Amino acid sequence: MSLPAPASGRTCSQHLEKVRAVPANSNDNQSVRKQVLLQVLQGTADTNIRFDDLRSLLATLGFSERVRGSHHIFARPGVAEILNVQPRGSFAKPYQVKQVRGVIVRYKLAEGAQ
Repeated sequence: MSLPAPASGRTCSQHLEKVRAVPANSNDNQSVRKQVLLQVLQGTADTNIRFDDLRSLLATLGFSERVRGSHHIFARPGVAEILNVQPRGSFAKPYQVKQVRGVIVRYKLAEGAQ
């Protein structure tokens, strides 16, 4: 199953190039979030995304979080989808990382993370 093309006609790689263009300081939390954003947008390491890093990324992108047991539910004004993510050990579940990537691309949220 492939992700739907964003309304702007941009692909994940076009969003990725825009994010890569911003230099990052390796000692800064912001650079960690940018690195996680790059990993999520690349889609090559969905099984290696740490759950806490994904939560931090979503918070940075303006999502509010509520917790029900192991379910972390993220919502944001202007985004119709609600993201429900759960940890598998200390990592995020790969199919949920894919869902997060789809929302980031569909709503062009990567541009706001810079």
